[in-house]
Amino acid sequence: MANITKEILYDLYVTRGLSFRKCAEKLGMPTHGGMPTLLKKFGISARKGGFQKGNTVGNGSGDKASGWKGGKQTVKCNNCGKDLEKFPSLIKAKNFCDKTCWYESRTFDMTNKRVGMLRFIKKAGRDKNNHIQWECTCE
Repeated sequence: MANITKEILYDLYVTRGLSFRKCAEKLGMPTHGGMPTLLKKFGISARKGGFQKGNTVGNGSGDKASGWKGGKQTVKCNNCGKDLEKFPSLIKAKNFCDKTCWYESRTFDMTNKRVGMLRFIKKAGRDKNNHIQWECTCE
């Protein structure tokens, strides 16, 4: 193995933009492992997105905060219709903006239903324990 210095490693990895494997080949080292340890030893930080070279866009700020091609997509909340920004891999058949909307979608609509002598008129909000309150009439 050649005498490796910080300058040589910096030139290969940072200046030329070679991958871990290519740097190891140039230095005559094994191509598996070793390079991250060597970089850490010399205090050279890993490139941002080093494994995904060429797949990033911009500087990772703004509306494409992910830094990936395509960024987030706009979908609607299934319960309230609010616009949501989600990564394509997280978009499901049912999308909710928060736990309240998710919980609301799971509750039964009791409007105009009758239980015993009570008829449910409409939802009247929630109590301190987040239980749904109903406005009812006694028949």
